[in-house]
Amino acid sequence: MILIKNAEIFAPGAMGRCDILTGGGKILVIEKIIQAGGLATVPGFIDGHQHFTGGGGEGGFHTRTPEMRLSMNTANGVTTAVGLLGIDSLTRSVESLCGNKGVILYLVS
Repeated sequence: MILIKNAEIFAPGAMGRCDILTGGGKILVIEKIIQAGGLATVPGFIDGHQHFTGGGGEGGFHTRTPEMRLSMNTANGVTTAVGLLGIDSLTRSVESLCGNKGVILYLVS
């Protein structure tokens, strides 16, 4: 393997300065290096109870909270989450929970 450090990458657009790891005659990885001095590294967190489509709503539309954004999870280190409908099943549905969110639905009995 060969590691090429701090190369200015164009593929075809500018990617900035990155390291390139090659092996077996192929590029294996192009990575930017994050200086982590003084920082903690942890695995992604799992949140077992999230309302992706928003919370509340039992008192009508004026009590509903907005839908979640992906950045709300990733900014806090959450990489896996379980989506729940909550008590408002009149204005929210399983289809809206799973639709267009990249959610994988597992039914457990």
